[in-house]
Amino acid sequence: MGLLAVTVNWDFLLSRAGEVLIVVAISFAVLTVLMSLYRYQTLMERSSSEGEAAPRFPDLEGDPLRLMVARRVGALTDRSRHFGLLLMDPTPLAGEQLERLADGLRKHIRSNDDLAVSPDGRIGILLETGIEGMRRCIERLDRVIRREYTLTDGEGKLRIGAAACPVHGRNSKALIDNAAGALDEPDNFPSTPGRDEPEDAEEEDLAASDRAMLDPLTEVLRPDKVASFMRKFLGQQRRGTELALFFLGLNNMEEIEEFEGEEAADAVRKGLSDIMKRALREEDILGRFDADHFLVLLLCSQDAAPGVARRLHETVRRERVEWQGRRLQVSINIGVSLCPEHGKNIPRLFRAAHAAYRTAVERGGSMCEVFGHSSRQTLVN
Repeated sequence: MGLLAVTVNWDFLLSRAGEVLIVVAISFAVLTVLMSLYRYQTLMERSSSEGEAAPRFPDLEGDPLRLMVARRVGALTDRSRHFGLLLMDPTPLAGEQLERLADGLRKHIRSNDDLAVSPDGRIGILLETGIEGMRRCIERLDRVIRREYTLTDGEGKLRIGAAACPVHGRNSKALIDNAAGALDEPDNFPSTPGRDEPEDAEEEDLAASDRAMLDPLTEVLRPDKVASFMRKFLGQQRRGTELALFFLGLNNMEEIEEFEGEEAADAVRKGLSDIMKRALREEDILGRFDADHFLVLLLCSQDAAPGVARRLHETVRRERVEWQGRRLQVSINIGVSLCPEHGKNIPRLFRAAHAAYRTAVERGGSMCEVFGHSSRQTLVN
């Protein structure tokens, strides 16, 4: 009986194998992008439906000042038990003049104090001090502004309102409202002391709404809050305002979870959020997109945004996260999109930033990419 001889053309198969691998790689990349966009759309729909269902405190979203105070209230359990809020009404300054004033004030507050600007142009400063320390700070800022700016009312007195936590409130809304009510008080503080304990269920709900904004691990905006917050913040900006959206992702998290465990991975996630909070301004919007990805929306010129992203990338590269006596290095990729060049709404900016992020990953990782730029710079090999 004869045997059937089969001849295999190995050259042909090998040439086709390369094509198959390319198709598989492209398909995987497309699937990854589609899944991420689907997740973003889901978060947008969820945040919209939540807002339509029960927007009890709609002013909470889109306000960096409110977010700053909410963060501090939420951190009272592991930080000092008191802090103060100074609220400044710099009317009629706006636009570049307001930004110049805010930048100038940052030079005259301590490194552990925070400053943010609300959409209506009020400047808030958080101080790690008690009431007497707040009075001294008001006097110092009054002297600085008299010397460097023309920003006083008809009687020549700077309009600053102050509120102390917990004396004048235990949630962001109560503290901001009390400070606003004290803008015209003779001694800058509310004429009626606040309560030491919440009076009713609504005040308890307000405190809970502060906590509900933030991710418990990283203390930045939660994944189901970040999209709607950024969308509202962008909608409050003047026409033509330049912004940038960063999409950041941690590298090698699967390896960290496999070899070091989930606690180490959470330490890296928390460490990255802490590094970014120190590196970014209080008015920059920082939120968690999913387990290992974050979004940053910041007021920034289109020319300056790439440099800001590179400096943030370099800062993260230099820092280390402490965990069980060890110092873990953090590695990230950043995708950058610019408003209005790459889009005038959050969905378009997100798609552009995510595409730039995918380019950074595909080109080897630990990179910073601006959407649509042909020149790319590797920051970390």
